[in-house]
Amino acid sequence: MRRTSAVVAVILLALLGGCSGSDSPSPDRTTRAPDATDQVAEFRPCQVLSAKDVGAIVGGTVTADEDPNGGCVFNQEDPRAPSAGISGVVDVGGGFEASRGGNATDGKVADVPGVGDDAWIAIGRTGGANLQGQGAVAVGDQLVNVTVLQGKGLDRAAVKEMTIDLMRLAASKA
Repeated sequence: MRRTSAVVAVILLALLGGCSGSDSPSPDRTTRAPDATDQVAEFRPCQVLSAKDVGAIVGGTVTADEDPNGGCVFNQEDPRAPSAGISGVVDVGGGFEASRGGNATDGKVADVPGVGDDAWIAIGRTGGANLQGQGAVAVGDQLVNVTVLQGKGLDRAAVKEMTIDLMRLAASKA
């Protein structure tokens, strides 16, 4: 339960980072209010991502639990094993550029070329000793947030690879 709460908290921080309150468009992407003819369905990761596919990326059998905000938390039985939180929102407010402000790690935000329409990642600590991964990928009007939490002492390269692979998987289903 505590692990699920931690993943949900990190996802919420990422979502709040995307809601800067600024009405000015980002320099790379313009944001406009959708009209009734182009409404985009919200990305629901628990409905479109299989636990088997996510488990293959994080290296074990996971269960999928929908969080109250529509995101999905993929946990392994061992709380030290990597888990993932994935959520999506329709790209409004500050948009993709503002989502970078939702980075809850102490890691530096870096672009991830070739994933979705735009993507960023940060690998760092969120208060504990182990590295965690966080990122967001833009796909059309969707903004998909991905978080990887782990407590086994995985190195930066392993956490980065997991986070980017989950971003690719989510982008392919958004």
